[in-house]
Amino acid sequence: MSDITKLTEKIIQDATKKEEQYIIESEKSIERKEELKKRQLEKQVNERLTRYEKEIRAEMSLEVSDLDVKSRAKLLAVKESVLDELFDEGQLRLEQLSQEEFDHFVITNIEKTQLTDQAEIIIGENSETYASKSAVQKWQSAHPNLTLTIAKKTIPRRNGFLIRQGDIEYNFTFEALLRSVKDEISHQLLDVIFEEE
Repeated sequence: MSDITKLTEKIIQDATKKEEQYIIESEKSIERKEELKKRQLEKQVNERLTRYEKEIRAEMSLEVSDLDVKSRAKLLAVKESVLDELFDEGQLRLEQLSQEEFDHFVITNIEKTQLTDQAEIIIGENSETYASKSAVQKWQSAHPNLTLTIAKKTIPRRNGFLIRQGDIEYNFTFEALLRSVKDEISHQLLDVIFEEE
């Protein structure tokens, strides 16, 4: 019987060894699977973090751009407001010209047009007080080569005057002059006011 006992013990030992090997291999397999799963999870987490970081950067970039656009819009509005105030002040000063200053304004602008023969002056409604008989005589005497006539109608709600010779019309209304100057020098004024480079 001892042979049977030995045989049984050997079978049991072999079975125990195989069981231990299976357990070791199973544990290794489980560890490999867990390690693989852990790597996959880490990879997914890193991919998601990278994606979220990109999304957050993109959102932040959009917000910064939006803030930049808003600040530029506000700055532009301030600049336009300052320009409007400057040109309103200029308009007000032009509307308060003395008779001598208005006469000089008319005479100088007639000279600039270099007209000869006959021309008609159409006075702005708000400048009618400047067109007295003595003022018109002064304008005429400054330009002996030109016969000036004053139109009976005026330019409604305007300051300054128009000169018309045939089909050609020269606009010296204060509003038109300020508008053309505003278009020409607005950027220069803004550079001076806001010291832009």
